[in-house]
Amino acid sequence: MICFHCGAQLTKQDVCLKCGTDVRLYKKILATSDHLYNEALIRAKKRDLTGAKDYLRQSLQLNKKNIPARNLLGLIFYETGDPAYAVREWVISQNYKENDNIATRYLADVEKEIHSINVSLKKYNQALDFLKTDSRDMALVALKQLMNRPYCMVKARQLLALMYMEENAYGKAEKLLAACKAIDVGDMTTVRYMEALNDKKIVARDGSYREAIVNAIESGDERNGVIIPENTREYSSYFMSALYVIIGLVLGAGIIYHMVIPSVKSNFQQTNTSNLENYERTISELRSQVTNDEAQIDRLEAQILALNEQVNNTEPVVIDQSYDVFLPVLTAYINDDVREMVQAISKLDAGVEDELYQNIYKRLLVDYKDSFGYRAFYRGNEYIDKSYYYEAMEQYKLAYQLLGENARIVYSIGLSYEMIGDYPMAMYYYEYAIRTYPDDVWVGDSKVRKEIILGQIPDMEIPEVKPGELEVTGLEDLWTPAASE
Repeated sequence: MICFHCGAQLTKQDVCLKCGTDVRLYKKILATSDHLYNEALIRAKKRDLTGAKDYLRQSLQLNKKNIPARNLLGLIFYETGDPAYAVREWVISQNYKENDNIATRYLADVEKEIHSINVSLKKYNQALDFLKTDSRDMALVALKQLMNRPYCMVKARQLLALMYMEENAYGKAEKLLAACKAIDVGDMTTVRYMEALNDKKIVARDGSYREAIVNAIESGDERNGVIIPENTREYSSYFMSALYVIIGLVLGAGIIYHMVIPSVKSNFQQTNTSNLENYERTISELRSQVTNDEAQIDRLEAQILALNEQVNNTEPVVIDQSYDVFLPVLTAYINDDVREMVQAISKLDAGVEDELYQNIYKRLLVDYKDSFGYRAFYRGNEYIDKSYYYEAMEQYKLAYQLLGENARIVYSIGLSYEMIGDYPMAMYYYEYAIRTYPDDVWVGDSKVRKEIILGQIPDMEIPEVKPGELEVTGLEDLWTPAASE
């Protein structure tokens, strides 16, 4: 481990033996970065590439020179179908460590397969274009061709599985989603598609059962499992059959009249007597309950009169609503919107004569620049990871207004310009950081990005910059607390 201040080799001591710098926090940051890398490695071995990716990004935020973490992140990008991001991570890794770095081999392998990768990417983009123009058959053909290529993206398999699900080809969709899950078990898109596939299979199975039963009933033949009985007749006399029926009816009526009816009457009378007794008992209980309720009502009315007299004799209490003005600040904090926080604080009244109000207000002013500035900067980093480059630029410029100028913020603004394709502006900020902060640890990133742009555009002119005279455009007017506050 090397001292970040002087470059000397560190020992187990909490200070650098050469320059005397306290390196306890520095060691803790590097140890945390290594721990996050180990957690990512465990998840990657279990094929949870999405979870591993999150841990690796956190690890690199703490230590951008964590070479194993950056190389592993590149492998995950390449495995899940983002070769451009993978190459970016390996190039950065190679610039930090040129010798004995496995990223060199990865880049060489990608260079050998670059033609195949480009063809696969073009096939996928072509399928998307076909879908946008409602050419589903052409999109299906393009995706099927992509499945047979050496390099196939996870999102291509997911898209083809989705098309199979819409065509009720559930078996083919299930095979593709199983292949996606074998690559990355933590991909939420694959999980959602598999849940939707199971629901569709259940609905289709229930519908097929109902359809089969309805068809069998409507057809009514033995081929569908419905047996139609044949008509039969007895060869006895019709007259004798009718006579037997009449005799049976007469005998049954006699038995019912002499045996069943008296028993039914007796049971009915007993039931009526019992019900009458129950009704009388219930009426007595209800009368008693009504008497108790009337007494309770009288007592409550007396209490209400006493309370009304007490309220009339009490002075009204004025509720102070001055703290409601802090609700917009709290809402902005929950939304993690720095610009909204600044605007909400600017609307607070510094002249309210209330001790608790003043304590809250002064606390917000203490956190105004530094805390909000760092919050804006890290929000910009989140947008960069999500490829929201214009939003990231706004947050970096907001951090510049709140924290002031430093090499890291200047580099970040330049990176956001590079990501949106404005290479002249990106080159301006990189060159300014290199000339203004030549000894800063973040100037190395500016040099790397500058070389990458010059490698892509060799004839680009390097802008003329003056150290200490940075020109940042597109800044908004921010409220600044008065000195008296």
